Amino acid sequence: MDTNRGRPSSWSAAIDQLCFGEDNHKRLILASAGNIREGISSNDYPARNETEPIENPAQAWNAITVGAFTEKTTIVDPTFAGWEPLAAVGELCPTSRTSMTWERQWPIKPDILMEGGNWAVSGDDCDCPDDLGILTTFRDPTLRHFEIFRDTSAATAAAGYLAGKILAAMPERWPESIRGLMVHSAEWTPAMKQQFDAATAENQKRALLRKYGYGVANYDRAVLRANNDLTLIAEDELQPFWKDDGSIKTRHMNLHQFPWPRTELEQLGETQVELRVTLDTRSLRFGGHSFRLSCTHR
Repeated sequence: MDTNRGRPSSWSAAIDQLCFGEDNHKRLILASAGNIREGISSNDYPARNETEPIENPAQAWNAITVGAFTEKTTIVDPTFAGWEPLAAVGELCPTSRTSMTWERQWPIKPDILMEGGNWAVSGDDCDCPDDLGILTTFRDPTLRHFEIFRDTSAATAAAGYLAGKILAAMPERWPESIRGLMVHSAEWTPAMKQQFDAATAENQKRALLRKYGYGVANYDRAVLRANNDLTLIAEDELQPFWKDDGSIKTRHMNLHQFPWPRTELEQLGETQVELRVTLDTRSLRFGGHSFRLSCTHR
């Protein structure tokens, strides 16, 4: 098993270069955060998720790394009568890896979470009933039509579907913009937000960010907000730094005018409003790895 704990690898660097479009073809690449494959136990959840690092090459800066959460807690299969779901509604899927053990200089991963199913427990026993999985089509319809899959593979498939829907709605947008909209649409579930609200120290909040990423991505928030809310999507290029006699100096800066509705804002008076900003950039500096900030300002 190869985790790299956030450090770049030839594999992750290749993904970064493909996303960047060094061959003049930019790409949006989704990478699974990876699964905890053995020893799922109620005694170790969620502590083990916090110590099992995201797998190579999902540390790629330019890729969207997808972790898994779950809202599946209903078990109707009589075979599992009396069993209880391991993860609560809105919590991390029991097999999803995180970047909580990575050093601070490495990227915050996963970027987003999608549904990955749940596990069930009964005493010391732990299993994955179909009720808590995700229904999909089987590869060979002559054998059977449907199959159950789960974990970060299912979550990444759901993220791919989301990316395709956003691109279909906004076919003129750059891959960076699609990625930015996906991250921009992400929100923490009530279960996650309760932990963020309770966190008082900066290191506690950063640890939760490395556990849950920016939250669960959503099509309506990505597309309908972009169409209906006061939203500015700016697509531009610049070279922010350059090397001069061995030292790094700043170079370009882009300014964007926000389309503020002045009359509407004046009517708000002292009302508190929220400004959500997602910055999504790519470059080949520093060994093929870019730096992205996605944040919310209030």
